[in-house]
Amino acid sequence: MKTIVSPYLSTLNVAVTAPRIGTSGKKGGAVTLNRLRENVRDCLLQDRNSYCTTFVDFYGIDSDFPGKKEAGRKLGLSDKQRVLCDAFADQLAQSLGEGPMRRFIPYVQMHEFEGLLFSDPSQLAFELKRQDLAQHFWAIRNSFD
Repeated sequence: MKTIVSPYLSTLNVAVTAPRIGTSGKKGGAVTLNRLRENVRDCLLQDRNSYCTTFVDFYGIDSDFPGKKEAGRKLGLSDKQRVLCDAFADQLAQSLGEGPMRRFIPYVQMHEFEGLLFSDPSQLAFELKRQDLAQHFWAIRNSFD
């Protein structure tokens, strides 16, 4: 985030913060629906100039996540993602109202985050400061369709 997304967005005069939320005492990992709702609500209500998005792992969300059952009936990943994002946004809108919701961009990550790391194995090696591993990372990536 700090080395890839933030520098690019700063050229557009967009400052980025990425608070990680988690369960009691630790950040990241499995996030409860209530904690996610609270964090999004706080972000949108505390700073009326900020936008808020989510980066929630599809395979890690609980069965009570809005739209989860309906998404399970969809075949395509983009359809599943749309159902989840729309349902979560609709649920938030009921408590926050229309104003703050204009600054909310729901996002559910449909693939494991680790898969994203291999979208550019050379960049992964560079960021890890282990360019000697680039060929190894490419071999791992190329072993999958």
